Amino acid sequence: MTDHGFLAGGLAPFTVQVVDLSSGVSSARTPTPAWGGHGNQLGGACRRNNAGTKLYVTNAVPTQQIGTPGALGVFDLPSLTFSHWIDISSVCTDAVGITIDPSDAYAYVTGETSGSLTQVDLSSDAIVGNLTGLGVGTVGSCIDPAGTYAYVIDSNGNGVNQVDVSTMTIVNTVYVYTVSTAIAMDPSGNAVWFFFGGSSFANIALPAFATYTPYAVSGTPQMSAFPGAIKLNNAGTVAFACEDSANHLWRIDTSSHVVSGPTLMGSPSGHLSDIAINATDTTALIGQSAAPAVNLLDLSSYVNAYTLMVLGTDFTIGTDIGPYGASATTQIVMLV
Repeated sequence: MTDHGFLAGGLAPFTVQVVDLSSGVSSARTPTPAWGGHGNQLGGACRRNNAGTKLYVTNAVPTQQIGTPGALGVFDLPSLTFSHWIDISSVCTDAVGITIDPSDAYAYVTGETSGSLTQVDLSSDAIVGNLTGLGVGTVGSCIDPAGTYAYVIDSNGNGVNQVDVSTMTIVNTVYVYTVSTAIAMDPSGNAVWFFFGGSSFANIALPAFATYTPYAVSGTPQMSAFPGAIKLNNAGTVAFACEDSANHLWRIDTSSHVVSGPTLMGSPSGHLSDIAINATDTTALIGQSAAPAVNLLDLSSYVNAYTLMVLGTDFTIGTDIGPYGASATTQIVMLV
């Protein structure tokens, strides 16, 4: 069985290609149709639905606030053929982050410059809810296993918001001294994890959602103030953090709260942008935004197995990994 990577192109232009991760051999790049009058847009995040039948890609890049009208590109799986654009430009500018709810009924899209969280009905492609006023710089969001509450970072207001998705209203906010853009849900639904002060992990216990607890990184080097992503393994025992302004990967034991790292990933110039972990918690894929490249990390040894340079692309931004179709091969979806 051979692992394959499915790549969606970044700045020039938005394309799809397939890469054999064992050999690094890639197929020809296939351009996707332009969206409206905006051409082949940038790409920010990509997420499969839980059924593995669709791939959704946002059309803006975090930290590149250019006022891009929001849209979602939809791809059919396992063929990875482009299906259509979902237009959310009436409420969302610079669509960067996306979370799919556990039932595959809704997508929640963050707008970086519109400071919004948009709820999209994936059966009809209709906008059914929209929350505004989250502040410029809103990127990260996650949803609990029951699909009841979404949690979204307001990096402008230094808070983590709890959103009732049935009404798309904020029901609680935990204010933090300094909070970054990335947030992740514990698979058990017991906590949300994020970056505190730009240099340490922190979590908020659920369902109380009352206060945050920081866990500092000791020694040197320290975490940077610009983390790229945070992700928990499927067992919920380890949280991983990658740095957007460096090539360091950190991890924290969610029980003992011991922070380890950093693991050096790829080339020094390749800022780390996203993390994907396979279902058995044995392998992680780490995207590099400046290389462009993707790193394959062995989670038993925390050794970077290899760095695959993705030729002919602009940069790697988002990653996702999961079962591909009815076969036992592994699908690795990356945005580059």
